[in-house]
Amino acid sequence: MWHKISVWQYQQMYPIITNPSKDWTEFDIECKLVGIVNNLTEKQVTELSKKELNKLRAEVLFLKDDYEGQPVKRIYTNGKVYKFIDDAKHINAARYIESKFFCKDIIPNLHKVAASIVIPQKRIWFKWVDLKYDSDLHQEYANDILYANFKEVYYSVVFFYQVFQDWMPITQDYLIANLKQKGMQDMRAEKVAAILWNILDGSIVPK
Repeated sequence: MWHKISVWQYQQMYPIITNPSKDWTEFDIECKLVGIVNNLTEKQVTELSKKELNKLRAEVLFLKDDYEGQPVKRIYTNGKVYKFIDDAKHINAARYIESKFFCKDIIPNLHKVAASIVIPQKRIWFKWVDLKYDSDLHQEYANDILYANFKEVYYSVVFFYQVFQDWMPITQDYLIANLKQKGMQDMRAEKVAAILWNILDGSIVPK
């Protein structure tokens, strides 16, 4: 069943699973999860027959299992295709910092994190061609990723950060060079880089 769960669905389920209300019974939790997994409203869930509801309740038990998975090269979502960046050299400091900011609350922001480390693609004849990444379209990319498979997105994001952490090009010199490319003067670039380095230091990579 994990292959049917989208990023958006898991984001709705996450607080129910990890921090349920003290007033909810196990039955209440299962009914809420049934609704999310099957795209049913609360009213539609309550209108199910006992037999139907028990069947669907049994089906959501998979959510108690670990969602083991593997990273993917690209995702097909909302009628579009996005390729995950697998080489740390292909992402600049600004996008890395942006993604690390969202990583502070990884599951609720998973679509935003992923949108910072993908490249939109288009199939031309028999091959996939990279399209230009437009930072102004970050929210559009993120909204598309909400419809993607949760496990594919999650493990691809984790894989990226593991690779990036091993390479670690985000030094103050690297930040300064990127800021200078944007036209920032030397002294200001050094000051801003020092601030950004302090922000990045100690940031938590998703596990």
